[in-house]
Amino acid sequence: MIRVSIITEGADDVAALTEILFRFFNARTAKSASPIVRERQQTLRLFEADKITPLGELTITALANDGAIDDLLVAKIRAQPSDGADEERFALVYDPDERSVSDCEARFDGRIRALEASGWTVERSSNVWKLVRAEPPTQTSVRAIAWQGQCDTPPCLPDRQNLERLLCTINETTWPDGKATVNRWLTEIDAQRASLGVAGKPTWKTAIHLWCALVDDKASEAAVVKKFLGQNEAARTSVKQALLDAGILTALEALVR
Repeated sequence: MIRVSIITEGADDVAALTEILFRFFNARTAKSASPIVRERQQTLRLFEADKITPLGELTITALANDGAIDDLLVAKIRAQPSDGADEERFALVYDPDERSVSDCEARFDGRIRALEASGWTVERSSNVWKLVRAEPPTQTSVRAIAWQGQCDTPPCLPDRQNLERLLCTINETTWPDGKATVNRWLTEIDAQRASLGVAGKPTWKTAIHLWCALVDDKASEAAVVKKFLGQNEAARTSVKQALLDAGILTALEALVR
């Protein structure tokens, strides 16, 4: 049986990963918890394609504060039991934002290699790290997975890669005629904010709210991620291709199989 621990940044990420794992990897909720706890942590059971044979258990954990996901990762690796339990696999799922994926991975590499001072041997291949400790005998792996979208950046938005940009990519593919409308609204909001003396620029989250207004105005703040990752029937055909293009499905497949 495998044990998988995914560490991510916020409640939106937990909701997105849960929806993806439900739809593409036969995951099911393993433990009941209060809605507040479920926002930041989910425990799922993984099954084979027959949806009967169990594969293992997966936990998704979001940061409880403004710390760094790689700090939580290192703490979890250090806390692994040394009782011969099955290997635990780790993943960091993150927004690169204005940084390149290679810069983010270089930072993770530095944090993970710091474990060598505690007796771990670390080997890296692209976005995957293999870790082995002789005493007590322990082995584990870490996989870095970036939220990315392939859509163009509207003129008034920052050129950043994040979960919201992935959702915008799905929406533009699903409703291509809506792209110009959303971009026009973003431009108008940007100009209106300046005239009203409101600080700040529109963000990719602003774009998602506008897509909701255009195509699914019943989507609540808490449900919008799940809506555009498959609960909205029209978007379902676009979801898989966007996740494949971003390398997310391939990375998750390697993580849980």
